Amino acid sequence: MSRRPPAAQEIMKSTIYKKLLRQFVIPAEAFSQYTQENSVMIRRVVLALALTIFIGGLFLCLRQVPDLVDRISLQPFALLFFLCLVLQPLVSAGEFKYLVQIAGKKSTWRQSIEISIVATASNLLPIPGGAVSRIAAMRNFKIATSDAVRLNAASAMIWGGFVFIAGALWALEFRGIAPMLASATAAICLFSTAFITIGSFRSQWTAILKLVGNRILGMTLEAARVALAFTAIGAPISLDQASLFLISTFIGAVVTLAPAGLGVRELITATLSPLVGVDPALGFLSSVVNRVAAILALVIISIPIALTLKAPSYGYSK
Repeated sequence: MSRRPPAAQEIMKSTIYKKLLRQFVIPAEAFSQYTQENSVMIRRVVLALALTIFIGGLFLCLRQVPDLVDRISLQPFALLFFLCLVLQPLVSAGEFKYLVQIAGKKSTWRQSIEISIVATASNLLPIPGGAVSRIAAMRNFKIATSDAVRLNAASAMIWGGFVFIAGALWALEFRGIAPMLASATAAICLFSTAFITIGSFRSQWTAILKLVGNRILGMTLEAARVALAFTAIGAPISLDQASLFLISTFIGAVVTLAPAGLGVRELITATLSPLVGVDPALGFLSSVVNRVAAILALVIISIPIALTLKAPSYGYSK
């Protein structure tokens, strides 16, 4: 006897269903199989494209702004570097710690910081290294792979929801109702999907609230970094204007084919810059400055972690 109810059987026999199957499902499966079989080639092409966008864009921007070195202000760059060196690792560690807590396990701050730094460094590879590293680390805490994937996806969607809320508020103030409604709709979709995804862990509501607070703090920190990067190259913007560029950070983070969203973040920042009265070349360069500060901070903070790392430094929390 078939397990499907009679109504479902009738739908599956219908002509409309068969047409939809031919037009959407079968091509999607074929595309998925093709990408799996040619994943290495695809990643190489995407990486080459990302490098071309990044290097080509940087070259064009430097030609347009030849006095960039003279324009850079050391004080805002030093503050940007401090945020990347001290606060960013703590926020990232907090995210991992609360994700583990939502799954009913426990991670110390030291363990969370180590794992987060490794995950951040993995983002520089032409693979979704950060997500893979966090999921692998959560497996060491006896968290099922499916749960680890769902929790990391929910965290990203919560962050994206707040990013689009910030975009909606900015659009309402400067651009009118239509862009605001588009951003608000995106935020609602992301939040809804996130809380449906994380719904099975609702008994851990305290940890979920901590994660939400962490995502808000992370978004505020990222906006401060963007504002400081613009200020460092002599094109200061306010914190509410910087919130617009969080969209580029979010899209750069989810585009896992390019290492750390290389080229993607810079290109989107340059595209959005005229909306706040900044030349696209300066927008592109501000994103480069932000990336350089983050990489320098990562290199410095990785040294003591690497020297004191124990094997294993975390594992199998009860």
